[in-house]
Amino acid sequence: MSVTPTSSQPVPAWDSLRSAARRLEEQGQLEQAVILYGRASAWDDMALLLTELERHAQAGNTWLRFLPAVPVAASSLSPLEIDAVRRASAAYQKAHLFDAAASLLINLGDTQGAIDVLEAAGMKADVELVRSGSPLPDNPWPTGKLSNLSPPGAREDNDPTNELRPPAAPQHARSDPGVLAAKRAHVERAIEALMGVAMDDPHFLDACDQVAKLAWEHGLMSVRVAMFLEPLLTEPLELRMEDADTLYTLGRLYERIGLHEKASIAYAHALALQPKHRAASMRSARLKNPQIDPIQAVEDAFSNTIENSEPSQADRQSLEEAVSHSTFEFNLGPIEPGSTVADRFVILQALGEGGCGVVFKAHDQRRDDDIALKVLRAGSSEHRAVKRFQREMEISAKLSHPNIVKTWDSGVWRNLHWIAMEVLDGLDLGGLIRRIGRPLPVGPSTTLIQQALWGLSYAHSVGVVHRDIKPSNIFVLRGTHNVKVLDFGLALAVDKSRFTRTGTTVGSPRYMAPERLRGGTETGPWTDLYSIGVVLYRMLTATMPFKNTDLAPLLEEVATVDPPPASALNPAIPPELDAIVARLLAKRPDERYRDAREVLKDLEPFAPDPPKP
Repeated sequence: MSVTPTSSQPVPAWDSLRSAARRLEEQGQLEQAVILYGRASAWDDMALLLTELERHAQAGNTWLRFLPAVPVAASSLSPLEIDAVRRASAAYQKAHLFDAAASLLINLGDTQGAIDVLEAAGMKADVELVRSGSPLPDNPWPTGKLSNLSPPGAREDNDPTNELRPPAAPQHARSDPGVLAAKRAHVERAIEALMGVAMDDPHFLDACDQVAKLAWEHGLMSVRVAMFLEPLLTEPLELRMEDADTLYTLGRLYERIGLHEKASIAYAHALALQPKHRAASMRSARLKNPQIDPIQAVEDAFSNTIENSEPSQADRQSLEEAVSHSTFEFNLGPIEPGSTVADRFVILQALGEGGCGVVFKAHDQRRDDDIALKVLRAGSSEHRAVKRFQREMEISAKLSHPNIVKTWDSGVWRNLHWIAMEVLDGLDLGGLIRRIGRPLPVGPSTTLIQQALWGLSYAHSVGVVHRDIKPSNIFVLRGTHNVKVLDFGLALAVDKSRFTRTGTTVGSPRYMAPERLRGGTETGPWTDLYSIGVVLYRMLTATMPFKNTDLAPLLEEVATVDPPPASALNPAIPPELDAIVARLLAKRPDERYRDAREVLKDLEPFAPDPPKP
C-alpha cells in the first residue's frame, strides 16, 4: 500500500514521473528510477527500492522525508508518519547507525524497542542509559521531537556499485568490543560447523540456507562460502521454494567477487523456484542491462585504489604507535621526525615496519633528496637478524634494474645498521588486493606479474634468488603502475650455474614452494616462480590456493592437495592462463617453470603492452 503523505500528494506531472520511474525499475535501470521517484516525491517507492538495493542509510533518510521540516512531538504525528519513523529506524539499524535507530524509537515513546536495538548491537552502556531514563548523548534529535533531518553518518556515496558491497561490520564508538568479537567468533564457528554437513546428508539444504543467511547478515561472505553453496547450481538436488533466497544470496556473493556469469545463473535458478522473486528478478535484469560494465568497474577500482592509496589518519597514527613501541635507542635518543641518522639523514616520517626493520622517509643531506631509510630494529641485534640485514645491504648494492627498488647506500652508524633506498609512492600489492576485495582483471594482474618477473629474471641472471616473494614485497607505483620488487633480506647469492645451496627454511610459508617447506636444500628460480604462482592465483581469484596458516597442516595440504583450478573460482580466466598458473604451482620442481623468461613469454598474450623495463 502506498504511504505517500497527504502533504505531498503528487500532481498529474508527478504521476507521469512516477510511472516513468516504475518503467525504469522494471527495465533494471535502478539508479535512474531512484532519481525519478525522488523528483515525484514518491518517497515510499524510493525508500523501498533503496532498501532492495541495500542502501539502508539512504532508505532511512527517505522515510524521514514524510516528516515536517520543523521538529514536532510524536503525539502530533499522523499514523502514516509514525509508520515512516519506524521504517526509518529499521533502515538505520540495518545500516548499523544504532544511535539513530534507537533515538527515533525513544522519541517515539518506544523505550523497549530502543533497548532491543542497542542490545543487539552490544551497546551495554547505552542500554543502561535508556533504562535509567537518561538521554542518549548522540541522539540526532535531542529535543525529543522528530523532523526530516537526516542523522550524522547517514549520508552514503551515490556510486551505483555500492550495492555490490557486503554489509559493513557493526561499528560504534561505545560498543563493547568483547561482545562484538564474541558474537562474530560464535557466528564464524556456526558457519564452519554447518559447512561440514555433507551433500548426501538429508539436512544439507537446511545447512545451505543457514550458511547463506548467517554469512550475508554478518558480512562473512567468502569464496569458501560460495564453494559450499555451489552444489545448489551444479548437483541434481531436489530444491525447495524457500531455497530461492539462498540462491539469491549466492548470486549476490558471485557479484561481489566479480563472477557475474555465475551470478546470472544463480538468479535464474532462484526465479525458476520463485518466478515472482522480486530481488532476484531485479538483479538479473541489471546484469542483462548493466549500467556499469562490471569488468570496467573492477579495472576502475584497480586504478583508483592505486591512485588514492594515501593512508588514513588512523593508519598513520597506528604506524606511529607501532614504531614508537620499537623505538631505536642510540646516543641521541629515539629515532623520530627531526632526528639525524649517520650525520646525514634527517628523519621526516615513518613509512612502514617489518619483522626486524622500520622504514622512514628521510632527507639525505649529501644527495639533497628525499630517500627511504631502512634501519634495523632496536632489540634485533641477535645474530640472525643482523646477518639478514647485512645480506640485504650486500645483495641490494649489486642489483640495478627498473623493477627492483634502487639502493643508494648502506652502512653502520653507532651500531645502527641502515640502508638508503629510493622512496616509493603508491601501494604494495597486498594492500591493493585487500582494498579491492575481489578478483583483479586478467589484464592488470598479468601486467603487474610480468614486471615482477622482469625484476626477478634479472636477479636470477646475476645469481640472486629472492626466497620471500609475496604481495607485500611487490610495490605498485602511483601514476605509472610500474612495479618494484622489494626486500631482499632473505635472498641468497648462489652459484647461478647450479642454483643450489644448503640453508635453513626461511620465508612466508603460504607462499613457499613445497620443497622449501619440507626443508629441502635446492634453491633456484623455480622456488621464486612457485611464489609468483601463489601471488597470481590470489590476484585472479581473491583467495589463497592453500588455506592452512599453521606450518604442519599447511605442509600436509601443500604436499597432498591440488588447489581448485583458478578458473573454477573465476570463469573469466582463459584456459591458457589457467594452465600457466597450474604449472607455476606444480608440486615437483622439475614440472614447474625453471626460468622467469619462459613465464614472460607465455604471459604475453594476456598483457601484450606492459611497461617495458
